[in-house]
Amino acid sequence: MSAMCNLEPCGGAVPRARRPQRHACPGRARGAQSGVLLLELLVGLAVGMLVVTAASGLLLLSRGTTTTATELSHLQQQGSHALRVISRYVRQAGARDIRADPASGYFALSPQQPDVGAEDAAIVGRDGSNGGPDELTVSHQPASGLPAGSQPDCLGGIPKTPIIVSSFRVAGEDLRCGAGVRSYSMSGNVADFQLRYRVTTAAGTQSMTAADVESAALWTAVSAVEVCLDLQGSARTQPEGGTYPRCQRDTPGRFAGAAADGR
Repeated sequence: MSAMCNLEPCGGAVPRARRPQRHACPGRARGAQSGVLLLELLVGLAVGMLVVTAASGLLLLSRGTTTTATELSHLQQQGSHALRVISRYVRQAGARDIRADPASGYFALSPQQPDVGAEDAAIVGRDGSNGGPDELTVSHQPASGLPAGSQPDCLGGIPKTPIIVSSFRVAGEDLRCGAGVRSYSMSGNVADFQLRYRVTTAAGTQSMTAADVESAALWTAVSAVEVCLDLQGSARTQPEGGTYPRCQRDTPGRFAGAAADGR
């Protein structure tokens, strides 16, 4: 930038240097404004809706799978606990203590009191009314001379009677174990509890219902108990339709099918 000064007579003002002015190029246009067409906006909204719908479906599928796995694990734990408790007391059914005779000093089996009400039988059952859940009662005599608490009843308490009697029945949706007037829930979500009895006689071994065993007076000949426990979840996360084998049996003795309702 250059400046020119002219000398003026005294008393005159000294002019200042003037900066040259810059002007915009007259041939250069201003930037054009950009926008979104309505069609582009609609396409973007449609794509967004598809993404949201797919994500929602995936979330629901993941939630249903998680719920199914959680319920299945819960039912397996309940069923395993219930069958373990039942099998423990069925295996001990009819056990008698070996005690010394005070008179002779010899050891012999102690007589067992008939506490379950059928010819001194250790196992007695009853069929449910109108195809409902069955009931089972077993008894055994605990061994003497063992530490207190080592042979609890099904409630976990120390028995106060010479014979331990345990009963298993369904109340509502709970499978309960009772000892005397007390009882506790071993499992919830119970849809059915059916029992059959293996009876061994001179004619062989056959599977019978409680009514058949009762009519033939064969409770003392029962050698095993078949237990069918039907547990159902609460959430309907499975597709409906089809059937699943339930505890009820058809005429040939096979498990009959029940309609699946998504649980």
